[in-house]
Amino acid sequence: MVFAVESAEILRNKGYNVRVVSFPCQRLFEQQSLEYRHQVLMRDQLVPTVVIEAYASNGWERYATAGINMKTFGKSLPGKSAYKFFGYDTESISGKVDDYLQAIKSNNKIVYEFQDLN
Repeated sequence: MVFAVESAEILRNKGYNVRVVSFPCQRLFEQQSLEYRHQVLMRDQLVPTVVIEAYASNGWERYATAGINMKTFGKSLPGKSAYKFFGYDTESISGKVDDYLQAIKSNNKIVYEFQDLN
């Protein structure tokens, strides 16, 4: 979560309107009303939604328009070093999201297909 919050601050400083939503349990989210889920994800406005998950995607593409997820495993490093190795640091994440948002400006149709930002 800290990467999302820190990356959001960098993106805000670049002029983006960004919000961070904590989404700890897909099962509980699915139990909510359709209206609530659309409100949280801003589906009616087709707002680009990026999931940041230091784990396999495991269905996040159902909720997001893009994602930064794990595709590999097996690195044994201290926590912060492992995150950095796999690209889970503020600079890397904010850069990937910025590139994605810039790509949408030149081709807004990409928001209709899940984009892997890894």
